[in-house]
Amino acid sequence: MTRPPFDRWFDRFLDSWLAWHPITATLLGATDFDHTLPDYSRDANADRIARARALIAELDALPWQDHTEAQQYDRILARGALELLIWETNAPFFQTGNPVQHTTEAIVSVASLFWNETVPLGDRVEAAVARMRQIPAFLETARQVRAAPLPWTELAIRQANAGAEFFGIGLAQLAEERGIERPAFLEQAAIAAEAVAEHASWLGSVLAERRIGIHTVGAGAIDRYLHLGHVLPAAQTAEWWFTYAHEELVEATTELRELTRAIDWRNAPRALLRQLPAIHPTPETYASTFPAVWNWAREIAERAELLTWPDGPVAFKPIPAYERGIREVIDLPVYYGADPLASDGEGVCVYPALDPTLPEDARERVLRSMNDSRILLETIVRSAGLGRHVQQAYARTAPTRIGRLAATPVPTRPAFFCGNAVVDGWACYAAELMEEVGALTPLQRLSEADRRLGIAARAVADVGFHTGELTFGRIERMFRDEAGLTSTQAMTETVRISMFPGMGMAELAGAAGIDELRLAIEERDGDAFSLRSFHDRFLGHGALPVTLIAASMLQ
Repeated sequence: MTRPPFDRWFDRFLDSWLAWHPITATLLGATDFDHTLPDYSRDANADRIARARALIAELDALPWQDHTEAQQYDRILARGALELLIWETNAPFFQTGNPVQHTTEAIVSVASLFWNETVPLGDRVEAAVARMRQIPAFLETARQVRAAPLPWTELAIRQANAGAEFFGIGLAQLAEERGIERPAFLEQAAIAAEAVAEHASWLGSVLAERRIGIHTVGAGAIDRYLHLGHVLPAAQTAEWWFTYAHEELVEATTELRELTRAIDWRNAPRALLRQLPAIHPTPETYASTFPAVWNWAREIAERAELLTWPDGPVAFKPIPAYERGIREVIDLPVYYGADPLASDGEGVCVYPALDPTLPEDARERVLRSMNDSRILLETIVRSAGLGRHVQQAYARTAPTRIGRLAATPVPTRPAFFCGNAVVDGWACYAAELMEEVGALTPLQRLSEADRRLGIAARAVADVGFHTGELTFGRIERMFRDEAGLTSTQAMTETVRISMFPGMGMAELAGAAGIDELRLAIEERDGDAFSLRSFHDRFLGHGALPVTLIAASMLQ
């Protein structure tokens, strides 16, 4: 039977997309691309743009008649993804101007192969050997970046130094742990370590001297992300979002202060929040706390009839020693769902290891960092439980093909930009649900209020910086003085905002959209409204922009 013209077009689009993003393909479970790295040479960039324009022309020539709703949504999102790719290919925030793009992908290209336990280890080792063999040439191409902002270069240097240790020492640890005896594995790891160390030297001695001011994309480009990526209404421009986000920041600040007064009027918010690290598991109960809290949170959600909890196990594992260094400089997820293109698999949640050989004060720092509040809210609710785990499980059977894939996390953002708002927004909303059903302590509620303040601050920073309303220094001070981050955290957040336009406001956009849709459905259904039904239907659409889910649910 001949497949519909659009489905055949989408096959060609997806094949091209995975070839352009082989690390994303690995994380999606498309193993045919496990042996390759991205090609960021000038010729490849030009070919990518030409191919994307050809795909758009082919798509525009197809009629809309007889499209299902799912096909309509896939058509809108795939076209938007191609439009964004054309702009990003030569934009200075990505491979032609951002050295972090190359250092991140060189490291993650190999590390990601060992996150997927459903692929035979021997196949992953062969893929790692192939990718490591390409790393010297890949980093040589990276030197087409002629100049970059110094904070970006400094981050790339830290990543390259961590990468040299990862390839040089970390993979030897991995080989010993997994019993990898293939000689080429450590041989190529040594070559990759040398290439990454050499690249770190070039970054420090050459690119760091070619420093330039930090780029902003302008209101027009932010509007492109808002409308092509997040699929927000035309009236919601960059200017509209800057105003809205600022109002949310003021409201979140007020909420934080009021909740603080209700808990202890004699204390300031930050003083109360500093009590949370002291409430943590003991060394003996640390590892068992994660599955115990997961089961408890699931029982709470099911008892409150929040949704139909999907089948599928979650394994909790300490972060392996070989990966700890790169996690300090690359924002890797703590939860990995089953690959959407694979037939089966379990979710995996990783957490900082509590090494018994560490001195007592070092172990105490780990426990204080992974305190009860962080384990519940960050690790379980947002990631391995009601948030990303549940969302990715539902997405696997979504009617749209992009909806099945876009929730998959890759370094810097999900597999498709259009999934960013609903992924981050649902994780935020999941924590709000736990608060709504009374599962949080007063201090944990205060922590959530503080997080909402941070979400609003990131949205203000994202739109404000890239439209020229706020300077880099002003944003750093806002994160430190208004959002309560340390100086190091404030700088990290500000650098991330400067590198990834359109992403800082995604969490606010997603959470606000879900809240607005829920209110509309409640008003429409009245006494017949069911929270379980609403969430099941919402999640069943997969990782689509909330506006498209709303259009379907409100029909």
